[in-house]
Amino acid sequence: MSLSTDPGRQERNRSCRMRLPGTSQCGNEPGRCRHVDREMMSGMVEGGCPFAQRSHMRVREVAEDGTVTLVLEDDPSNYNAFGLVHAGAICGLVETAGGMAVFNHLNPVEQLVLNTVLSIRFTGMPRGELTCTARVLGEEASALLDAAIETGKADKAMDLKVLDSSGKIVAQAQATFRVMPTPPEFKEYFARMLAQAATLAAGGPVVA
Repeated sequence: MSLSTDPGRQERNRSCRMRLPGTSQCGNEPGRCRHVDREMMSGMVEGGCPFAQRSHMRVREVAEDGTVTLVLEDDPSNYNAFGLVHAGAICGLVETAGGMAVFNHLNPVEQLVLNTVLSIRFTGMPRGELTCTARVLGEEASALLDAAIETGKADKAMDLKVLDSSGKIVAQAQATFRVMPTPPEFKEYFARMLAQAATLAAGGPVVA
């Protein structure tokens, strides 16, 4: 069945193309999902995630091609006893970058993304500011959404790298992220989070 004549696909396209504050569309091709702009994602990560705040994590890039880059700032609170960046902080960077690359295409009031598998290998001494880049294409996101609607869940595997400021790879990870319908008890939370992120993106105060 073609994309244009599949009623389920058409209905899903209307859902994932829903214009929310701080979002735009990934393109005009059928099946392409919306994406979150940089300011909106910064509001969600830097303003809405206590772990990211404590870890001094920030969004560097949200590109039209589905690329998301996150930065773990060089801060002593992320160090281990030897003055290196703690492995736990690096795992958090990887998990957040990969998850946000999938989240970039979702309406969290309707679909949720969770990390289900994370395997990481440390290949160098992690010092200073670290970055992790993940990319999910619109076509990949469309397939994930189709599978999640049909079966109740869909998994996206990723290979991720963590780089230091010189471009050296200090960690390599394999992660799996699951897309699933947002449980009813989280719908209100995500709606509130999106509203707060939109307010932060616009430079306004957030009301708890």
